[in-house]
Amino acid sequence: MRVLTVAAHPDDEVLGCGGTLALLSEKGAEVHILILGEGVTSRDRKRDPEARRKEIETLRKAAERAAEILKAGAIYFESLPDNRFDALNFLDLVKLVEEYLGRILPQTIFTHFPGDLNLDHVLTARAVLTAARPLPGSPVRRIYAFEVPSSTEWNFTESFRPNAYFDISDTLSRKLEALKCYRQELRDFPHPRSPEGVKILARRRGMETGVSAAEAFVLLRALERPASILFASQLPEKKGEHLELALSWIKEHEGLRLKPYRDTVGKLTIGYGRNLEDVGLSPEEAEVLLRNDLLRCEAELREALGGTYEALSPVRKAVLLDMIYNLGKPRFLGFKRMIAALKAGDFSRAAGEMLDSRWAAQVGRRAQFLAEKMREG
Repeated sequence: MRVLTVAAHPDDEVLGCGGTLALLSEKGAEVHILILGEGVTSRDRKRDPEARRKEIETLRKAAERAAEILKAGAIYFESLPDNRFDALNFLDLVKLVEEYLGRILPQTIFTHFPGDLNLDHVLTARAVLTAARPLPGSPVRRIYAFEVPSSTEWNFTESFRPNAYFDISDTLSRKLEALKCYRQELRDFPHPRSPEGVKILARRRGMETGVSAAEAFVLLRALERPASILFASQLPEKKGEHLELALSWIKEHEGLRLKPYRDTVGKLTIGYGRNLEDVGLSPEEAEVLLRNDLLRCEAELREALGGTYEALSPVRKAVLLDMIYNLGKPRFLGFKRMIAALKAGDFSRAAGEMLDSRWAAQVGRRAQFLAEKMREG
């Protein structure tokens, strides 16, 4: 599972969902963090990022250290003006978030609560909801809104009413450790953004759900497909306790491996010990993998071709998707004359370049079929 947290400022990601990110990374999720604002220049009456450059860099390094503690796979920074997002063109903000969604292709997004007091938080949430709108083919399956102490609860006109929780009993210590990276942003108790205040909130949310510590969220949107719920229709109704128990044990005993490996008896294996040689995949699982791969391929095409790809007809887009899926990105980019022909709008020449290649000799009819579709459009 790919997870993306979109936060307005450095420290929001730890305050809002640091324990959950640590938990998900432990369970094998691919965790990404995007921080939109520089987080410093609102301290001045007039914004001067150059005068605050050293503080901005210090805060960025703190965020990087915190991400390492949470075991996030990647962290990205923009430099939007702190607490001045309302001075930006909202469409530009949406396009910026869209760019990262197209690159990362997350299934799960964590972001701010749309009813927050802080306007940067509100605009970030709105931009995420707009950029991740449920278009056909979107990989996004669920969007969670988190709370940020000393901001969310201070909007007394709109309450944060959580309907989803993550048990962070085992990762609260990691959240608090990551929070220490932001020493300059912390306050003394009883301020909500004190270490004691953050811990108290986690305990309170835990009491609400019967665990020792939790992070609370408002689930803004969710779409679950059959494959993502373990084909629940095939499981015995109301009698799945033993299955859930076994599931938790197997995850612990096998561990999650996202790339193929050889097990103790030499069998090619992936995931939670799935024996690919003897068991393989079901048609439903293969379909899920293919759709995910196509989304990745389309992101690569958009990055490589930009507006040229967007201007193509659906048929020609499908041709390029078929090609890059078969070739892989590095070999596809080797078709420089074909790409040049596409940019010039000469689809007949592009088809000819497809056929005048070692790839065409290797795949035969596939190349002929795709070249014909490229010509016809």
